[in-house]
Amino acid sequence: MAQVSVLVSVVSVTVMTSTLDPWSALQASGAGEKGADVSGRSGYRARMSLVRRATPEDAEEVLRLRQVMIDSMARSDPSTAWHAVSLPVLRERLADDLSFAAFVVDHPERPGALAALVAGTLDYRIGGARNPRGTDGYVFSVATDPDARRRGYARACVGALLEWFRERGAGRVRLTASPEAEPLYRSLGFTPRPDPLLELML
Repeated sequence: MAQVSVLVSVVSVTVMTSTLDPWSALQASGAGEKGADVSGRSGYRARMSLVRRATPEDAEEVLRLRQVMIDSMARSDPSTAWHAVSLPVLRERLADDLSFAAFVVDHPERPGALAALVAGTLDYRIGGARNPRGTDGYVFSVATDPDARRRGYARACVGALLEWFRERGAGRVRLTASPEAEPLYRSLGFTPRPDPLLELML
C-alpha cells in the first residue's frame, strides 16, 4: 500500500494512494482546480493524454515556466541571470537522469511553447514505519502559463508525475505549496499533517 505525504508551506499533507487514481480522488472530494472542466472521467483522461515527459529540447521552456512560478511567489527574486548556469545542467538531467523527471503539456495555441509543467525527483532515505522502502518523491516547479490556466493541465501533469513515482516504488511524496495552490492538492485527496519543514542553504 503506497502512501503519499505532501508538505504545504510548513504543514505536510498525506493521502493513501493504493486504490485512488487522481480522477477517483477528485470525484470523491467533489472539488476541482478552480474553473477547470471536471465534468467526467473522459475529460480528465483526455487531458492526461496531452501530458508527455519533457526532453532536453524543452529545457528553455521548462526554465521559462519555472520563472513564471517564481514570479508568482511573494518576496521572490525576479533575477533571471541564473538561467545561463541552470540551462545546461537542466538539459543534461532531462537527457539522462533516472531520478529526475519533468512532465509537460504543449501549448495548444503557441507551437514550440509549453502550457504547463511539473517536475520531481526521487530520493532514498533509510526506511521507517510509514515508508519502509525509504524511497521519497519530491514535487516542485508546478506551473501553468498565464494564458493556459483553468484547463486542468497542472492537475494532469501532477497525476502523471505521481504515477511515475508509484512505478518506481516511492512510498511518500513531498512538496511545498502556496495557499493558492493548496486547493489543487486537497482536491486530489491530500489532507494536512503537522510536520515542520526546516531548510539550510549550503
